[in-house]
Amino acid sequence: MQEHPTIAIEHYSSYLEETDILKSITRKNLYWEPKNKELIDLAKLEQKLINTERLSKEIKQQIENQNPFTWILTVNCSEKILNSCKAQPETALGVGVYRLPQILRMGIVIINQLEDSPETIWLKMLGNKQVAQSAFQAIEQLSPDSRAKNDIIGTCVKYCVYLRNIPTDSLTLEEQDFMKTMAQIDAWYEAEITQAKLEGKLEGELRGKIKSASTMIRAKFGVEKLTPQVVSQLERLNDGQLDNFMVRMFNWQQPTDMEKWLSELGILEG
Repeated sequence: MQEHPTIAIEHYSSYLEETDILKSITRKNLYWEPKNKELIDLAKLEQKLINTERLSKEIKQQIENQNPFTWILTVNCSEKILNSCKAQPETALGVGVYRLPQILRMGIVIINQLEDSPETIWLKMLGNKQVAQSAFQAIEQLSPDSRAKNDIIGTCVKYCVYLRNIPTDSLTLEEQDFMKTMAQIDAWYEAEITQAKLEGKLEGELRGKIKSASTMIRAKFGVEKLTPQVVSQLERLNDGQLDNFMVRMFNWQQPTDMEKWLSELGILEG
C-alpha cells in the first residue's frame, strides 16, 4: 500500500466473481475521471495555461501518480477468474497476492491462501469462519501489551457494530458466522480494556485509535484529505468519539459527511 499515494480497498466475503472485478473497476473510474479533470484544470491554472495548451510530461505523470491503485480483498477466488483477468502472482509480497495488468492498477489478495504470520493476522480476520477463528486463536497468544493485539480486537468489535446495523437477511453466511463468535471476542476485549485501565495504558490505546482513524481517512478519501487540521481534530476526540468516528467511516461516502459530523461535535475548526 505504501507504493501508491491513493489506495482503494474492495472486500468480498466469499468467492470473487467476474462481476465483482468489473464493479471495482467502475467504482474506481467514477472516482478518478472527475478527480483527474479537477487536477488537470488546477495544474493548468497554476501554470497559467489556456484550455488548448498541454501540460508537461512531468506534470501529467504527477497527476497520473494519484490515480488510485485498487486492492481487492477476497476470501477465495478460482483459477478460472484469475486466468480470465490475467492476474499474476506477486511473489515479493507473499503467497496469495496477485497483480492484474498494469493498465488496470489493481491487485487481488486471496485471504484463504495467505501464509500464517504476524503480518497476515489482520487480513485473515476477514477470511471465512475457519480462517478467522484460526487467526483469532493466534491473536490470543500475543502479549497483552501487544499494540497489534489490542488494535485487531478493537477493530473486530467495531466491525461487529457495523454489521449489527445491517438487516440480518442482507448478511452473508460468513458475516453471520462472524457475528455468532463476537460474544466471546467482545467479552475478552472488555477484560483487556479493564486491565488496561487498571494499569494506566489507555493513553497508548488512544494514540492507536487516532492512527487507525487516520489510516481509514487515507484509504477512503485519499491522502490529501488527511490534512494537519484533520489530524488536530482527531487528537481532540475522546475515546468514545473515536470509536463512533471509525464505525461511521464505513457509511460515509464523501469527506463532507465526515466534516459535518465533526462540525456537529464542535470539533471542526474555522
